[in-house]
Amino acid sequence: MNATRRSCKILIHMGYIPIAPLTMFSGALNYENALDKTIGLTLGLEMIRFCSELWVFNKRATEEMQKEIERAMALKIPTRWMND
Repeated sequence: MNATRRSCKILIHMGYIPIAPLTMFSGALNYENALDKTIGLTLGLEMIRFCSELWVFNKRATEEMQKEIERAMALKIPTRWMND
């Protein structure tokens, strides 16, 4: 089980409904393809508006994660850092 799926499982057991675009769209999009990756990242940024919180399960944010954090901040959505 990869890190994203583990994080989703933790949240599910805590009673949350996780939104993890990378996992959700991995069956439909090939993230090694530039166009598919752009589509996936765009969809992920749009999905943030439906979230009450953004949880970050890494010690450092990737470039893509930083964009999600910035979007959440712009929408005044709280961000939680869950360091391993």
